[in-house]
Amino acid sequence: MRFALESIRRQSFRNYEVIVIGDGDPEPSADIVRSIGDDRFRYIASVRNSGTQAYPNQRGTENANGRWIAYLGQDDLWMPWHLEQLFAASRVDTPSDESFLYVQAYMLGPEGLRRLSGLVTKNRDEERFGWSVPPSAWMHRADLGARIGGWREDPSALRPVDLDFLMRAIDSGATLRHGPRPSVLKFPSAWFNAYGASPIRPQADYLRLIRACPEELERKLLMDSARLSAELWHRLEHGTPSAIARRLAHAMVDHFLVRASATPGLRWLWRAHWRRQRRKGRTLRGLA
Repeated sequence: MRFALESIRRQSFRNYEVIVIGDGDPEPSADIVRSIGDDRFRYIASVRNSGTQAYPNQRGTENANGRWIAYLGQDDLWMPWHLEQLFAASRVDTPSDESFLYVQAYMLGPEGLRRLSGLVTKNRDEERFGWSVPPSAWMHRADLGARIGGWREDPSALRPVDLDFLMRAIDSGATLRHGPRPSVLKFPSAWFNAYGASPIRPQADYLRLIRACPEELERKLLMDSARLSAELWHRLEHGTPSAIARRLAHAMVDHFLVRASATPGLRWLWRAHWRRQRRKGRTLRGLA
């Protein structure tokens, strides 16, 4: 958490408040927030862990004083220009009360960059795991959250709470705008066994690079992204027939499951898939 908060303090945009929700976190979060010595940072404790980000995100939103809400996961980092470019995007000629702003995020694993998060689409055929950008890359009007019912833990939704929030925002007519530069370093907890006995913590190294020269880190990550894209296309063009067949089969199964989620007679297939995915995710994060 300390590294995430420092990445906020390094923002070029300075007019903000930070609300840290404890959510039963065993880390001495309150001490970390006090040690910053900045009145813009507030800590709100919770005696329980809610199990998802829905509760802490909703509680933070309810206690915010500003008109805009941005999120940052405790393991994630922002580049120094993150908030500035999102506010620049908010001034595009569009109804401001309907704006939902985001940037692409660098999805980082223990070995380095794995991919860039995708662009948000209104195509419901693409509603699936890995489809959207993470909340650490979002910013939206506070009244948008209130209008769609806020963050919720709805088992009947059969989808992650962040995707549920995003799809309800889109269904409400929110105008999607994105910043031009990826500016979020996302460390998915499932890739780092973040809550297990031996978690991997690369944030300190990345923060040192941000302190030294964030533009150089950006160049490296973009070059890595271009290399990964080239390798993917090479595999698609020159892969063995069996490898190509496996990828096509996975894509067909994904498409079928999404269709099944909207078909009453087949919804049980999606429910079983969703429960299996949740169990797998908890195991990878070290929670099982």
